[in-house]
Amino acid sequence: MLKLSLSSPWDNHYKMVYQLLSRDPEIRVSSDLTEPTEGCYNFNILSNNTAKLKALRKVLRTNITFGNVILRMTFIDTNNAQNLGDDKEGEVIPTIDDWNTAFTGNELFCQIKTVGKGLYTLNYAIFAHEIVDYFSDDLTDINGYAHMLPAQIAKEICRFVDDLNILVCTSMLTPNQAVKTTEIF
Repeated sequence: MLKLSLSSPWDNHYKMVYQLLSRDPEIRVSSDLTEPTEGCYNFNILSNNTAKLKALRKVLRTNITFGNVILRMTFIDTNNAQNLGDDKEGEVIPTIDDWNTAFTGNELFCQIKTVGKGLYTLNYAIFAHEIVDYFSDDLTDINGYAHMLPAQIAKEICRFVDDLNILVCTSMLTPNQAVKTTEIF
């Protein structure tokens, strides 16, 4: 008989953030969630690159509510052990430069590309054509793993995705490339 133990949705969201950001050598995501007060879970994103942390704070959904539970991200600048504070979600729309600063250097990020002119301009954040596997209690997989493209993860964890500000997509494979699979967690 199979013994079933399910994780919470906030735990799964944390795992998606961890998967996307852990491939950036300048970023460190804390290894677990803490619950300093009942119903409020926190985790830290640390870096000595202040500009990247500020950009990530604008790009990522930093305070997410799951029913009566809140998941918060704390951004810590390790240069001076400074907490960059809470960003009021929805107040600041990230720019294309914010997206570029937030993800440049991450193995799973390819580039920002702008297509068109004037009113017909579209901005794309292009992520690698790689499958990221991680345990997430996914009942559709016999082993409980989630299998996602980095672009799918970005759509879940970032703000203002697929509006006129930024579109998120996956890079194209050349005929000689194969899809790369990575298991991190």
